[in-house]
Amino acid sequence: MANCVDFEFNNNSYFSFLPPEIIAKEIKDFSRGGIFPNATSTELSEYLWNKLKNEDDLVILFDDVMAKPSDDYLNKEESTKFFVSQEVYHYININNGSEKKILDLIYATGISWHFLAVVL
Repeated sequence: MANCVDFEFNNNSYFSFLPPEIIAKEIKDFSRGGIFPNATSTELSEYLWNKLKNEDDLVILFDDVMAKPSDDYLNKEESTKFFVSQEVYHYININNGSEKKILDLIYATGISWHFLAVVL
């Protein structure tokens, strides 16, 4: 990943939610996980919900990297979802979201080696 994205010399902006005890340069160490403590999930869901409820046009998109459109659990999942080929994505906005739904999706889509949520 670090070889594919030039963080230093492009015109894009990147932001990360970091608890105060995290050393910022560690987030670019893609060779290992465990940089964030597990308790970060509740802090992250609170932070994202506060952002979402204060800005009407925001959407949070979650990549469900291990899911397939045919998975039975997706019928029970209360999030709004869509599929691109065999990839599964969930999204939340002010109309269908809550802090609990955000937290549920963090736990449902986060695995040891991958978690991706984008705020659009």
